[in-house]
Formats: sequence, C-alpha cells, structure tokens
Amino acid sequence: MTARHWLVIAAIAVIGAGIWLWPDADKVETPAATSAPRDTGSAPHSRTVPALGPRTTAMPRPAPRAPTQTFDASKQHTADPCTAPVLAEIPSGFESVTVQGVTVAWMPGDPQTPGPTYVPYVPTTIAHLAGGLLEEVAVLTGTARRSELAIIIYRDVDHFRSMTHSPAWAGGLYDGGAVHVPASPGDELGVSLATLRHEIMHSQLHVAIGCMPFWLNEGLAVYSTGAAPLTGWLEMLRAPGSFDLRLLRNPAEVATAPEASRMYRVSHAMVVHILHRGGQPGLQQALRSIHGADPEKAMELWEALYPRVDYPAIVETIANKVFGLRLDQVGPILDGPLCCHGLGDIHEISCRPTQPRTSPRVWFDTWTDVSSAPRALCKNKW
Repeated sequence: MTARHWLVIAAIAVIGAGIWLWPDADKVETPAATSAPRDTGSAPHSRTVPALGPRTTAMPRPAPRAPTQTFDASKQHTADPCTAPVLAEIPSGFESVTVQGVTVAWMPGDPQTPGPTYVPYVPTTIAHLAGGLLEEVAVLTGTARRSELAIIIYRDVDHFRSMTHSPAWAGGLYDGGAVHVPASPGDELGVSLATLRHEIMHSQLHVAIGCMPFWLNEGLAVYSTGAAPLTGWLEMLRAPGSFDLRLLRNPAEVATAPEASRMYRVSHAMVVHILHRGGQPGLQQALRSIHGADPEKAMELWEALYPRVDYPAIVETIANKVFGLRLDQVGPILDGPLCCHGLGDIHEISCRPTQPRTSPRVWFDTWTDVSSAPRALCKNKW
C-alpha cells in the first residue's frame, strides 16, 4: 500500500473510535440527578447541604379525612389536623437550603430596621436546629420523626402578616405543608425559638397522628415551648369560674386575642393534667388511641380519658403543680407577694408566699430571693 492508503485507514480508525467512545463521554458530562438545580432567574434559588446521617422513616400518614373546618389563616394559626397534609410551597423570590429533610427558605436581604441587638439568622443553623426539634417532639409524643419539613422565614412581622394573612395574635403559622415564621433580630437565633417549637409540634402531630381535638393540638404545641405561662395560670386560679371543655374539641374559629389566650391556656392545662396523672407514657397512650381515628372519636378523647374531670379539676391540677396546695388553700395567697422559681421550665415551676418589700431600692417591687433554695424571683403583685 502507498502512504496515502495508510493515512486514509488511520483516519477511519480514529473516527470510529470517537463514535464508539461518544456515549461514555456524554455520561461523564451529564450532572448527577442529585445535583442542586442551577439558579435560572425564573425560580427561587436553592441549595442542598449533605445529610449528616440517615433520616428517620416517618410513620405512615393516616388516611385523609374530610375536613371538619376550612383552614383560614386570618382566624387561626394552624391547619386542621383532620385534613390531609399538603405539599409545601416556597414563595416566589425566596432562596432555600435543605439539611436532612428540613428546607429553610428566606427572602434575601436584611430586615428593614436592624438595631443594636440585631442578630441575623443563619438558614443552615436553623435547618439543623429544626431537625433536632423534630427529633425532640417525636420522642415526647412516641412517634416517628416526619421525614421532610419546610420552614419559611419572612423579613419581619409586617412581611409575615401581609404574606400569610395570619391573625394579629399569631406569632407563627403552620398551614398544613410548611411552618411560617417572621425573622426576629432581637432573638438569639434571629427567629423566635418558642414560635419555632410551637409550629414544629403542629407539623409533627399533623403527619404522625392526624385528626385530634383542638385542645390536644394546641396544648401540646404550647407545652413544647418549655416555658410555664405563670401569669395566665394565676389568672385561672384567681377566677376559676366555669368553662365547658367541650368548646375546645373543634372550635369554628379563634378570632380575637383574648379568646385565643384563654383557649390556649386551658388547652395547655389539659395537657399538663395528662402528664401530671400519667407522665409521658400516659400522653403517648392517648395519642396512640386516636392515631388515624375518625374525627368523631378523636374529638371525644378527653371524655374517653377522664369522663369525670371537668374544668374545676383542671384548675385544681394547676394549683397543685404551682403551689403544691389545693385550690381552696391557694386563694388567700394569690393577691399577696410571691416568690416563683423555674419560670422558664414548666417542669420546675413553683411559687411560695413571702413577705412584702417596701424598700425604695426595690425596682418595680421586684427582687430576687436568695435566702432559700431554689433562688426565686419575687414580686409584691404578680
């Protein structure tokens, strides 16, 4: 063969090899299916942080039920747990990050009026924290941690109200798919931890248990914040009055701040009563009894648990928990000076009567008693 013939044969071989290798080259250049989507400008920017460990498989969702009421964010702050969960929607223009199944979305930019106590929130930190809070409430309720959750953080309270149409008394919102909270630059994390705990409990109960009465849903959410609502409990003890617990089964709406305050206070006290009587096992047994139950059975949970326990008995439980006394023994000391310990921990809360202080050095009639353990905050009038 001539040199020209050898050149033609070599060229054909090179072209053939290129055609044979082309499919593999294409596979190498194609991004993996798990890669984060690029920001095209037409959709919210997001990124995914690799999980640090295996996710917990969530308990199978209860079968969807017909709603017992229509969710209206302008009158309540949480979705009806008797309806099926919905997919979370990230608002347009928000960025997001996902950590171990928790997606945190936020509006780029700083709050409008940062002050000297301004603390910027860090979305990745909040995502990790929310995952831990989900684990915490899963342990408390004896349920499997929900595998995915979206948390939407708004620039400030006004932005939160305008976007969610939530009631003025609501500090956060769970809409059946996502938790919504405003940024709070004055708080350590840049958001309210108590609000985050409250709404995350709603989200866990909705997926893990399903239909339940208002008092249990809200009572557990308030309980999960960890703080003792001492002022509200003292109001209950000062004016026990009467209250029909059946009103807390499934109220049509919670429209005003005073209504919400009382309903949540009583709901919380009902959960405290369950824990006071049966501890965490008693609470978990109550939740198991209505897991996936039809609405009618779920709404009658209190009557099934405590058929002879009415509102006065609930108030009696609070008197015993806070003072270690009966309600009739508490009455004479409620309007006098009290020293109280454990205000930030519902498990530690306790109050005792003390002598009044009249010294002009007492700032707003408030002082700290260190004469006996535990150290307590004292006021002439609570």
